[in-house]
Amino acid sequence: MSQDSINSLGSATYKTEAILDTARLLLKATQIFGDQDRSTEWLQSPVPALGKAQPFEVIDTFEGRKWINQVLTQIEFGGLV
Repeated sequence: MSQDSINSLGSATYKTEAILDTARLLLKATQIFGDQDRSTEWLQSPVPALGKAQPFEVIDTFEGRKWINQVLTQIEFGGLV
């Protein structure tokens, strides 16, 4: 297998993981907020715990998804309002 093939597989795996992580976060937000409309509203609103960034602004990076997941977990367990 050539180095280009290996690099291509690595890139595809990363993209797949990013898509799955994003889907998991969207599902988690919908479960926490009770419906898709409320979840979408939160995802498009400035969130103080995200430095006033909108979750949709940071969801495209690994660190952003990690940050959003942490905030959603805090909301889920009553740590944030």
